[in-house]
Amino acid sequence: MTIYEATQHGKDAIGQHETRLLLSHITGLDQVGLLLNDTKPLSIPSKEAFFAAINRRIANEPLQYILGWWEFMGLAMKTDPRALIPRPETELLVEEALAFIKNIAARKTNTHISQTLTHANAKNRQDRSKQDKSKQDKSKHNKNKCTIKVLDVCTGSGCIAVAIAKLAVHISATCDINVDVTAIDISHDALALAKENAVSNQVSDKIHFMQSDLLDGLDIFAHPSSHGSDTLEHLFTSSVNTFSNPFTYDLIISNPPYIPTAELKGLKPELDHEPKLALDGGKDGLDLYRRLIPQTIKHLAPDGALMLEIGPKAVEAITKAAGYGIVKVLSDYAGLDRMIIAHKTKFG
Repeated sequence: MTIYEATQHGKDAIGQHETRLLLSHITGLDQVGLLLNDTKPLSIPSKEAFFAAINRRIANEPLQYILGWWEFMGLAMKTDPRALIPRPETELLVEEALAFIKNIAARKTNTHISQTLTHANAKNRQDRSKQDKSKQDKSKHNKNKCTIKVLDVCTGSGCIAVAIAKLAVHISATCDINVDVTAIDISHDALALAKENAVSNQVSDKIHFMQSDLLDGLDIFAHPSSHGSDTLEHLFTSSVNTFSNPFTYDLIISNPPYIPTAELKGLKPELDHEPKLALDGGKDGLDLYRRLIPQTIKHLAPDGALMLEIGPKAVEAITKAAGYGIVKVLSDYAGLDRMIIAHKTKFG
């Protein structure tokens, strides 16, 4: 069987686009390479792998799971049944997050410089004879980078956390700041996948992973005297206490489960292969929002932002009822309400 013949066979079964993606994955050839080599016969292992992949796709297994990866924000993310497949609409959430980080980085950097100069001037006024030492102190303070802390709740595959950690590097270089990301999920398996994606995208040193049911783990860590060390070790898979204040974040971002339980059975069959824990939002799809949003109030910096991907429209009312003074709803490319950005009060 040649590549051309395989393409024709697959096109009839699952469509040409997906067939060519599978052939590219199996042969190692890009799309141009497939065209240039369409008369080349497939090796026996490649032929067997191709038919196995076609059969898996016919059985409604998601293409992303068969390929084992999918692109998100221009980054390759490993995909398998341990977590949801990254969706294109979630990229909008990351784009808004990066824009906010850039904005708050500029404000933090300006404040940091102002505080540094004030500190140096105060020392000069106290003792002019220590002028040289004051200059040294000023230089030292200027070298200390500001830190912006991001909390990704229900991280799943880690696509949001990894994308922010990877792409915020450009902001860090411009504004001289550090972006520290903490990624939370209740699923041990999902966290394992998220860690693998952090490693493959070379940001494992920038992300702290934590197993927790929403933000419950933060509260346990804040009051460790009532919990054994084994519990803490189980909940925290990285040392989040390396932060100066590990309980407050400049940005809390989440794409929680929001599909009403009764609607799960009516969804396209591919979703049967994805973890129900990451899809089921309870009776009305709002269970996770009702728990998470009130929790975020005490863990968000005064000028921070809460960003949520949403399904049900009632999330806006829940956010306002929790104490957020400013709530903005953004639409996706299809014109559907898809995201909420909330602040406690107006700032800057």
